[in-house]
Amino acid sequence: MASTTSSASSASSSTSSSTPVSVSTTSIHHIVSVKLDSTNYILWRAQFLPLLRGYKLMKYVDGSYPCPTTLNADGTPNLQYDAWQQQDQVLLGWLLSSLSDSILASVARYETAHEVWVAIEKLCASRSQARTLQLEKELRHIRKGDRTMNEYLLHARSLADLLATSGQPIPDRTFQQIVLTGLDNVYDPIVTTLSATVDNSTYSMDDFHAHLLAFDMRVLAQQAVVSPQPSAHVATTNSSSSSRSPGHRFTQGRRGGGGSSQQVNRSHAQLAGAYREYMRTHACARLLSWSH
Repeated sequence: MASTTSSASSASSSTSSSTPVSVSTTSIHHIVSVKLDSTNYILWRAQFLPLLRGYKLMKYVDGSYPCPTTLNADGTPNLQYDAWQQQDQVLLGWLLSSLSDSILASVARYETAHEVWVAIEKLCASRSQARTLQLEKELRHIRKGDRTMNEYLLHARSLADLLATSGQPIPDRTFQQIVLTGLDNVYDPIVTTLSATVDNSTYSMDDFHAHLLAFDMRVLAQQAVVSPQPSAHVATTNSSSSSRSPGHRFTQGRRGGGGSSQQVNRSHAQLAGAYREYMRTHACARLLSWSH
């Protein structure tokens, strides 16, 4: 009796391990938030793959688990056939409901999840490759421009993440060099320091972002301090020029240009000084952390 129970338990365990995970027939739109069209295959695939892996359904779409026969060798109905059909049709419904009208029209004639998956890959493969090349080019030529530092870093990160989902991940060291290359001349001090660090060792992305954001804050603060007061300058110039000759005004204007150049030089010197102070503070903080 005990052996019979053990055998039944073993058979039940074996059957349950080979039975695919049951898939709910509820909507998946809260999981796969985008409908596949001609431009977003990378994003759509990135959302659908975790769903398939989580429910152990990849074997249905990659063809590694074909449909069982309707009958067993002894002529009895094959229960696995019915289970496979039910699972496959639910998955097929998921796939079709996540497609835009234009893509759906191209795959509506197929009857299994595997057929639809293969058709989608063929339909979008060339477009996906072109999109990947476009993303690579955009990332390689990225520039900070008028963006804030945080916006610039987020934009660069989003491009790198899209490349990763398309199977083209960018190593951290390469990503950091690309970001530094896209910075303006005013960031030369921090670019020089971080470039040397990146070349010799891999900086953590958190530290890399923190250094750039901290230096950017100092740059903005220094620019605010040295920015001229145009209204006061114009008033002073108009008042003094009204009692002087045209030739004197010309000479005064040239002296003003020299003053502007000196102001720019002074601004650069202050920025360099701010950067040295920033690096000194950071070095002290590291020494304190090591001592603890």
